[in-house]
Amino acid sequence: MLLTEIGDAGHDWIQEFTIGPSMDGTVRVRKRKRPGNEDATADMVGTMLAELNPLFNNPLTSDQIKWIMDGIRFTAPEFDVKLGTMVQPRLQQALATGTSHPVSVAIAFADLADPGKNPLSFLRGGDELLLEEQLEIAEAIRTAKARAEISTNDQARFLKQLQKWDGSQAGFALGRRTAFEHEISFLSTNAQTLLRQRFNRFEESTELATRKAARRACFDFWRYVEDVGFPDIPLN
Repeated sequence: MLLTEIGDAGHDWIQEFTIGPSMDGTVRVRKRKRPGNEDATADMVGTMLAELNPLFNNPLTSDQIKWIMDGIRFTAPEFDVKLGTMVQPRLQQALATGTSHPVSVAIAFADLADPGKNPLSFLRGGDELLLEEQLEIAEAIRTAKARAEISTNDQARFLKQLQKWDGSQAGFALGRRTAFEHEISFLSTNAQTLLRQRFNRFEESTELATRKAARRACFDFWRYVEDVGFPDIPLN
C-alpha cells in the first residue's frame, strides 16, 4: 500500500502551465504542460526517494522506486474527443504490451478513479478543476471592485463557458467507463472482476453530474460562480 500511496500523493507536485484559448476559443484557460509535468514530477519523486531511502527502516528497492516513477508517468492524460473524457495513453500502451507492474497501474488508475469509485468526490473535483482551469474568469472576478465592472457581454460569455463545463461532466463519467473497460481488457479475467467491483459507480456519477448541471441551468453568472466557489466575488 505504501508504494501506491507515495505515487498518488506525489503525482501532481509539478504543475507548470501556460495561458491560452479554450477549445472553442471563447475564453483564456490554463494549459498544462503534458506530459512534461508528469515526467518532471516522476524525476523529482525518484530523486527524493533515492535520497531518503537510507533513512527508511525498510528501504525501497530500485525496482520499487521505478514502479512508482512509471506510475506517475502513466498518469499523463490526453483528452479523447470521441469519448469526451480523459485517457492515459501511456498506461494503455503499457497494458497492451504487458510492460506494466501492478503498482504502476494502480497509481495511474487512482488518478482518474473518482467517476467509478466516488461520485461525490467526482462532483467536488469537477468544481475544483473548474476553479483551476478558468483563469480568465477568476482574474475578472478577482480584479472587479464591483459586479458592474464585468460587462454584460463578458458575464454571458463566462456563463456559457461554465455551463458548457457542467454539461460535459456526465459525458466525462460515461467516457471514463468506456476507457476503463478498454484498459482492464488487457488484464486477467480475475483482475477484471476485482476491478469492476471496485470501480462500479460510473452510472451514479453520471446521474449526479446531470442533476448538478440541471440545477445550475437557471443560474445567472453571479449565482453560478458563487455556487462553484470562486473566491473574491464582489458583494454588489
